[in-house]
Amino acid sequence: MKIFARHSLTVDSLGSDEELLLEGSWPSARCRLGRWSLDETIDARFAWIDALATEYAQRTAQPGRFSQQALNLAYINELSLRYYFVKLLRIAAFFRDVRPIGPGETIEVHLSARGDEAYADLLEALATARGAQLKVCWQESSDSTSAASRPPLSWRRWAARARKWRFPPPARDEGGAPRVVLCGNPRILNPVCAELIGRGARVWWLYERFAVRCWWRWCRAGVEQLVCDSEDAVTGAFKDAWAGSRLWFEDVELTKPVERWLEVRAGALGAQQSVLIERVETHFRELRPTALVLDEDATPLKRIATTLARRHGALSVVIQHGAPCGRFGFAPLAADRICVWGQAAKQQLVAWGVPNARIHLAGWPGIGRQLLSLEAGARGSESRAKRFLLLAGVPPRDERPDGVEFHLTVANHAAMLGMLTGVLDQIAGARLTVKLHPRAATSGLGPPAFWANFPVRIERSRDLAGLLSQADCVLSCASTAGIEAALAGAPVIQLLPAGSGNVLPAEEWGLVGSARTAEELATLIPRALARGWRREPETAGRILADYGRRAAARIADELIGPANQNKSQIDSTVVSVG
Repeated sequence: MKIFARHSLTVDSLGSDEELLLEGSWPSARCRLGRWSLDETIDARFAWIDALATEYAQRTAQPGRFSQQALNLAYINELSLRYYFVKLLRIAAFFRDVRPIGPGETIEVHLSARGDEAYADLLEALATARGAQLKVCWQESSDSTSAASRPPLSWRRWAARARKWRFPPPARDEGGAPRVVLCGNPRILNPVCAELIGRGARVWWLYERFAVRCWWRWCRAGVEQLVCDSEDAVTGAFKDAWAGSRLWFEDVELTKPVERWLEVRAGALGAQQSVLIERVETHFRELRPTALVLDEDATPLKRIATTLARRHGALSVVIQHGAPCGRFGFAPLAADRICVWGQAAKQQLVAWGVPNARIHLAGWPGIGRQLLSLEAGARGSESRAKRFLLLAGVPPRDERPDGVEFHLTVANHAAMLGMLTGVLDQIAGARLTVKLHPRAATSGLGPPAFWANFPVRIERSRDLAGLLSQADCVLSCASTAGIEAALAGAPVIQLLPAGSGNVLPAEEWGLVGSARTAEELATLIPRALARGWRREPETAGRILADYGRRAAARIADELIGPANQNKSQIDSTVVSVG
């Protein structure tokens, strides 16, 4: 059997009866019986891998006998480590459940000499455990041309000077005032910031680098930024990449590839992350915060802030940042509490093991009246029921597989888009607008030829309400924007990759249904168009405990207690969802 890390390594090496790609998929012209790719084979039937990857990442991140520091490299990078364990466990699962290896069998593996060493470690352990012979063929990979260094942009140079400006806080008695640090996406946390200021709290924003927009919005309210970058030379670094015990998947040892991954991570990011620890510790020691608010607690800066806040006696609270379609960004919970949109999200987190007592039904502060009171725009009879809006997500990457249950790969992402255009092409007069994700490039929708037979209009606008008002039907792939559209009353069809699980149950989230095939999509579109714009009170109540400023007030209650008498009044008008 031959194994290739990726298709670019198959040149002049094909010919075996059985061949496996570890990353990516075979071109359609080369697909045949006996050729597998992990991307296609390891789907939602192997959803147990997601839970096991989380467990192994937690075990790796625990302090070991050589280190008593809870804030170690593995813990800080636990989110990336979960995805790395998915890569390892997909291989182990394939050779256990799909194509077992027998004693005496020869395996020939083709790897890149730059970056694939961990694959060699794992396959060596697997071959040893099964009594097989392993032959590793290393191929040189061309170095990627590094971009020439450029001088800082003028606005960045201006920002470097602006961060040194200080605006005095509003005159108020600050003795004993709550001291709250915010860290995360302003779109999610801005309403909470405003609510805290209205209650007389002192508020700071914590950023890795100076954020101009945040500074411009809040500086005159006395809100400063705590910035963690520095012009000083970096000297610190992690000395203990991992001090844990040996890791096994049944008879296959995972210790060596994990140690190698952490060693590479320490070399690339260890010094930078050790500086983050120093900066955040310095900020918190000076400010003595009483609470920390985050949009998630899985990425390095948020993990560091959460741990150090706890050391300083501050309460840490996460605000739900998006649709709970994968456990890696939500569970296990590192912060003290999480404020979720509603009962549907709470049920999902409980299913992932988050203790019920640490989940607070607060609502969605980032969704407002404009969207919840939206009505579809007027249309002429000729264009009626023909305007479709696709809410595109961030395209997947071959080198980092997504959660196994979601099963979003480069190949089935392209197939999903092809399925959509193929079905819409059969609807007379259908027009498609694609709203790109803020972090997605147009190239993520495939090459221009991909859309040649069905022209589309690409939108980068952040005005979701404006785009929704001109749509008859919305298509979404397990996205937050899709849930917003459903709450606004639009008929939303969820597109899911082939082989995915029920990651965001349509009935729970107010969606018309989920489509993985052209047949399912062709059935759902007439149903969605016939239903039209309609708000379901029961569904909205299950998804949304509250919204806007009232949701922000609930979160503030968790952080600093009920509002005082001087607090500005909150508009209590409820938008009807009936």
